Amino acid sequence: MIYFDAHAHIYGNFSPAAALRHGLENLSRRHRQEGDGLAASYALLLCGGTDDDCFTALERLMEEGGELANGGWRRGCTDEAESLRLHSPEPNGAELLLIAGRQLVTAERLEVLALGCRRPLANGLSLAASVAAVRQQDALAILPWGFGKWLGGRGKKIRSYLESAAIEGLFVGDNGGRPAFLPPPPLFAVAARRGIRLLPGSDPLPLDGEEKRIGSRGVALAGSLTDKRPVTELKRLLLDPSVPLQGFGSGQELVAFCTSQLALRRRSR
Repeated sequence: MIYFDAHAHIYGNFSPAAALRHGLENLSRRHRQEGDGLAASYALLLCGGTDDDCFTALERLMEEGGELANGGWRRGCTDEAESLRLHSPEPNGAELLLIAGRQLVTAERLEVLALGCRRPLANGLSLAASVAAVRQQDALAILPWGFGKWLGGRGKKIRSYLESAAIEGLFVGDNGGRPAFLPPPPLFAVAARRGIRLLPGSDPLPLDGEEKRIGSRGVALAGSLTDKRPVTELKRLLLDPSVPLQGFGSGQELVAFCTSQLALRRRSR
């Protein structure tokens, strides 16, 4: 099985070693809860913005003997620039696959994630043009839910796009920041009717302690990522409609959601 957080960030205020440790612990805990006893692959999609390429920053830390290497993390081998395989310092040497990704902000002030992309992509394009730019990089495009962004006029634009867009390589995304007390957004059903599948992720905020949520929300699917081209294999599986995607984890409770939103607004002042 593969346990995959499809929307992770490692911000500058996070300890990289702690962030990866929490990610691996949360994903492996989900595996243990399944109780099947089979081997599993654990993966994080690291979504970097124009000025925040956390995937390259972690790669550099490993090369330069920074916090990760000094803490006992070891780098494995892949044949792809978009993947970074790390072995944890734990006694069992559990493996964590990091996948390069980008986060774009569209002209409509919506987000688009690019799965399997290292190249910086332009912000400010229309939603359709942003997804097209992701596809041009042979990456998968994810439209993640965002608080307040899937309502009103912007929600209508997303609906219109989902009802008419080519579905190949297009997904919608849920995340751990969506309030657990709210029902699923109606646009998820719009996407599902067209065969556009759902990829959940943790989507931590740039607040102290949020690194603990990495890996707590994601998707499980049958397969493995043990070969030299794991991103290629993951994309193949995600694009195969016969491979079931089982979401796991839940959103925030009311108090936690309100607390984090208030803290985020104070931070942005």
